[in-house]
Amino acid sequence: MTRHIPHPTRLILALAAALPALALAAPGSDSAYRTDTQNSHVEDATSQGIAQVNMITCFMSAMKPDALVNKGNYLALLDKNKCDPNARSDSGNSGSNNAGSSAPSYMSAIVNSARATNDDPMRVKTWIDLVEKDMAATIFLNTSVSAAPTSGNPYGVFRLDYCGRGASGPCMMNGYLEGATDGISYYETSMEGGGQGQGPSTSTTALRLNAATTDTGSGR
Repeated sequence: MTRHIPHPTRLILALAAALPALALAAPGSDSAYRTDTQNSHVEDATSQGIAQVNMITCFMSAMKPDALVNKGNYLALLDKNKCDPNARSDSGNSGSNNAGSSAPSYMSAIVNSARATNDDPMRVKTWIDLVEKDMAATIFLNTSVSAAPTSGNPYGVFRLDYCGRGASGPCMMNGYLEGATDGISYYETSMEGGGQGQGPSTSTTALRLNAATTDTGSGR
C-alpha cells in the first residue's frame, strides 16, 4: 500500500492560509466576550488612603449615633471585617479565627451622642478599644454634624477628629475627616516603628475630593 505524505512546505502554506480567517473571526453576539460584565481594578498610592476614609465612615454609620441622640453613653460592637478590607485576610486580628473571612472580628466602642437643640450640631464622642496583632490602642473620636446628606449635598456637613493612643504617650495616629457642600477632606499623620537601630518614622496622608454630586468630581 502506498501512502501519500504531504510535503512539509505545502502543509505550512496550507496552515498559513487558514490562520488569517481564524484570527479575523469576530466573537458572536451571545459569546462571553460580548456578554460578560467588565470590571476595572486599580491599586496605587491613593488606594490605602481612600480605604481608610471608607473604613471610618463605615464604623461611624454602624454606631448609629443619629438614632440614640441624648440617650447617654451606650456600648456598640463593631465588626471590623465588615468595614476594614485588610482585616478579612489577617488571621492575627483580635476575635478572628480559622472559620474564614466571614467570621466576625468585634471591637467595642463607647458612644455618646448629644444635641442641645434642633438648631445645634449633633456632637458625638466615641472611645474605641482596638487590639490588633501585638498592638493595643484606644481611639478617641470627636464628631460634629451640622447637616445630614441630601440629594443636593450627598456628603452632609460634618467634622470628625480622632487620635489613636497606646497605654501612654502621644497619639500614634491622629487626623480628621471633614465633609462639606463641595466635597471631602481627609488628613492623617501616623508614627511607624523604625528598623533595627532606628527610631520611629512619621507618615502623612492627605486626600481632597472636589464634588458637589456623586456623578462627577476631581481629587488630589
